[in-house]
Amino acid sequence: MKVMEANEVVPLVRLFLTGNIYADQIMKDVQYLVDQRTVDAEQVVHCFECKHARKSEDAFDLDGITPLCECPYMAQPHRWHAYCSWAKPKKPKGELSKR
Repeated sequence: MKVMEANEVVPLVRLFLTGNIYADQIMKDVQYLVDQRTVDAEQVVHCFECKHARKSEDAFDLDGITPLCECPYMAQPHRWHAYCSWAKPKKPKGELSKR
């Protein structure tokens, strides 16, 4: 999904509201939201992308076949789409390790 800048939203909303009797109030509300401060967010790293994740040998998903993920930071095995605050991405294949 493409991240959209807040200032790109206003013209789209204005186009969508053409002829709406509440357009003025809605545009004021949209402009208020656009003017708010933004949040610095960190990228989410799911278990299947994390360097700490390991296949469980004795815990399986509901299908009984797919092994769950074991992680030293999680108390119990969990599904691979989970994520946590300790997750670190695996190194990209082309990246060299520093010595």
